[in-house]
Amino acid sequence: MNIILRRNNGGKPLVPFYRTGRLPGEIDSLAREIWDGWRPPQLEQVLVPHTDIYEGKDELVMKTELPGIDKKDLDITIEGDWLTIKAEKMEEVQEEVTHHTRERRYGHYLRSMTLPYPVDEAKISATLDNGVL
Repeated sequence: MNIILRRNNGGKPLVPFYRTGRLPGEIDSLAREIWDGWRPPQLEQVLVPHTDIYEGKDELVMKTELPGIDKKDLDITIEGDWLTIKAEKMEEVQEEVTHHTRERRYGHYLRSMTLPYPVDEAKISATLDNGVL
């Protein structure tokens, strides 16, 4: 901020005059300097996959969206009527590249839910096709 002091010819004390036209610009510049450099802390992200469960003739069907997940990175457990799905989608590391956008999400998938009733473990089957379990 600039302060200009001017002496009055009448011998009155010095009176400060502020250059008000520059003050908003300086405040804006200071705010931009503070906020543009701030980034929120990156917490480990837990992704919750979208799931549909429906009952057909003599079967209970569950479909869960797990885009970008390989079978080797998938862990499914069933205990009675409690189902847990865990998976991890790793970020692709590329060196010496310039990103123009980064919208894809990476992290751990976790979904636990109660099934409508306990299922017979001997009759359970699962497939992962085009990112849908």
